[in-house]
Amino acid sequence: MICSRVLVVSCLLSVVRFGSTQEDKILAQCTFDESENCGFQVIPDLDGVHHWELWTLSRGGSLGRNCPPSDHTPGLNQDFFASSKSLEDTAAHEFHTFTTKIISPEKNFTSGMGRISFYYYLWIADDPEGNEDTYPSLNVVGCDGALMWTKMSFTAGWLFVEIDFPCPTAGQIMFEASHRRPGSGVAIDDVKILEIPFFTGGNDIERKISMVQ
Repeated sequence: MICSRVLVVSCLLSVVRFGSTQEDKILAQCTFDESENCGFQVIPDLDGVHHWELWTLSRGGSLGRNCPPSDHTPGLNQDFFASSKSLEDTAAHEFHTFTTKIISPEKNFTSGMGRISFYYYLWIADDPEGNEDTYPSLNVVGCDGALMWTKMSFTAGWLFVEIDFPCPTAGQIMFEASHRRPGSGVAIDDVKILEIPFFTGGNDIERKISMVQ
């Protein structure tokens, strides 16, 4: 009798842990090709100083020295990506660090967990060696307003990142490009936002960040 009860309890636990058949659900996917922003919105520059440096759609090879020679999307031959670049004709002694922002459409994460993946490209128009402290950075802010990921670098190529994050309600994901010198650039492509099954290890939510470089 005791063995039977143990077996029943064990089976019930298995149902609770593994009975869910929920799969990853794509909520948004954007290649930025065919001049589409896929519902992403640029946060306006309220003071008007950086109007020409806000996020926009760009084509490969169109942004000057060291910029992405092409987009990342394979096979479509449209060559568009989203980018923000500081103007090169600003004098270095007059330059002040600034940040531009682009935000995704609002999505419902009914499971309480989400995942975002994308490719990114960071560059400066000058030689990278010796200018490490003025590299641009890319930040990813979650639906709770918290910084989920940041990268300050000169990549010289498209790199991939994937981030798992908690989102108990409807929310948006924001990309921030921070510029520290004239002629710095930040680009993103092939963005995918998913709802994923909610699993916890104890009481803690695990946030997974993986990068391929």
